Amino acid sequence: MTEADIIDEFHSLFAGTPPAESSLAASMMPTKYAALQSGGQTIYNEFDLTSGTYAVVCFIIDPGTDCPHLMDGMMTAFTIE
Repeated sequence: MTEADIIDEFHSLFAGTPPAESSLAASMMPTKYAALQSGGQTIYNEFDLTSGTYAVVCFIIDPGTDCPHLMDGMMTAFTIE
């Protein structure tokens, strides 16, 4: 699965009924999270990751749109070789 595939599949998971053959949903495994914080603040996390493809996704709901931030582009995928 490429980085672009991961981003596309996250969008489809949150845009309605997910595809029946969602390989992303079956392989997701949370590794870290960040607690809620005030706007305008920065938080840092340290990760010890092995080789693989990962996604960083914000699931916090925007009160103005009632959509998770990931739907506004707050996600990225990256590969560690």
